[in-house]
Parts: sequence; C-alpha cells; structure tokens
Amino acid sequence: MENLTIIDGEYKQWVKTLALRYRQSQIKAAVKVNTEQLLFNLCLGKEITDRQAENRYGARFYDNLSKDLKEELPGVEGLSASNIRYCKRFYNLYSEAIKNLPQVVEKLENGNYRTSSLSPPSLLPPKSLPAPSFSTIANKCCCVGFATFSSLL
Repeated sequence: MENLTIIDGEYKQWVKTLALRYRQSQIKAAVKVNTEQLLFNLCLGKEITDRQAENRYGARFYDNLSKDLKEELPGVEGLSASNIRYCKRFYNLYSEAIKNLPQVVEKLENGNYRTSSLSPPSLLPPKSLPAPSFSTIANKCCCVGFATFSSLL
C-alpha cells in the first residue's frame, strides 16, 4: 500500500475495499464453477448408468470415452478413465437421494412448464467439494448418509 499514487486516507480505504470485494468475487466464482462441475459429474454418471454404456460400448468404454473427450476438450483436466468411473460411482451413490427429491418446475414464457431432472439439491454433495474428496467419497462411501456426513468433515 505504500506505493499508491494517491495518499489520501479515504482513497486507501477505498482501494482496500475494492481488493476485498475482488477476492470475494473470486471465491464466489470458484464455488460456482465447482458446483457446476459436480452437477456435470452427476449427470455424466447418470447418462452412463441410463445408457448401460459398459454393456453397449464394450470393455474399453471408459478408456475410449476418456480419449474422445480429451480430443474434444484439449487441455481440460479430470477426464481420465478413472475419473469417469468415479462419476458413475458418484451418481450411483446419490441416485436414491436424487429420485426422492421434488423436481424444480419452471413456467416458460409460452405458458408451458419445464422440469429439471437434476438440480443441485442441498442433501447432495456440498456445493464446494475439492476434487480429491469427490473421488474419495465415490470410492469409499457405501451410502448417501455416510457420504453426506463425510463431505462435511
């Protein structure tokens, strides 16, 4: 703060306030990105389960899907075959909780209604779950109650 071009005390306080708001917005953005990634992982697991993909596409399904996604999304991390398997385990772990939740209904401009099949509900994984926790929960937990408790630790 010593190198500020304007020395006024009010200005210094304003700069500190701006910096704090900037950091807070960075944290909010990271949480939103994490929430969307978790939702994607749940949806991917659901789609793999619904399609019975391992049976339909063969023994190397996860390896092939990983390779194909990496080609479509160069530079994106988290698309390994083992992470894709975790997505399926993660979905299967939470699938009963998802089925028992009320669906979100949205009234569209034309008067019709649309439901959302997977919204990030509060009893699903926390909105901010580090990647190692995602794989640990998917791999180690046997029931959604334990997974929910574990993710809070």
